[in-house]
Amino acid sequence: MNEVDTPCLFNEAQQALNWYRVEVNKLEDEVKELAEKRVMYKLLSEQHEEEVKSLRAELDAAQKGHVDLVEQVNIFEVSDDELDMATNDQNSQVQQKIDRIDQLLAEMNEVKAMAEGWKGKMDRFALEKETDREQLTSVEVQL
Repeated sequence: MNEVDTPCLFNEAQQALNWYRVEVNKLEDEVKELAEKRVMYKLLSEQHEEEVKSLRAELDAAQKGHVDLVEQVNIFEVSDDELDMATNDQNSQVQQKIDRIDQLLAEMNEVKAMAEGWKGKMDRFALEKETDREQLTSVEVQL
């Protein structure tokens, strides 16, 4: 190897090292952004879980009320049409609450699925980052 080849080879190695550093910085920025999104989605998920807990408590109360109403209807023979209509209205309200809870549970499951997808992407980016770091370390060791 002559004196001209050595600086040229060193320059090429330095350029490769700089390129890897730029790529690692980009990946670190992406990981930071994904981590921030993960925190945001976790907070949203926790908020949805609190709403679901609240709605479950309402559902339990509504179901208890519904059971109480059914028992009352079984105990008392209702012959008055107005009383029948009032009972039906209450059953309708209970069913509406049950439908709303089912809807919110479905939405929560969708949010959880989205969060899991993003978590998977974050894990993949972290793995790619680690691989790039290992490659960078290998290049540095070779230099």
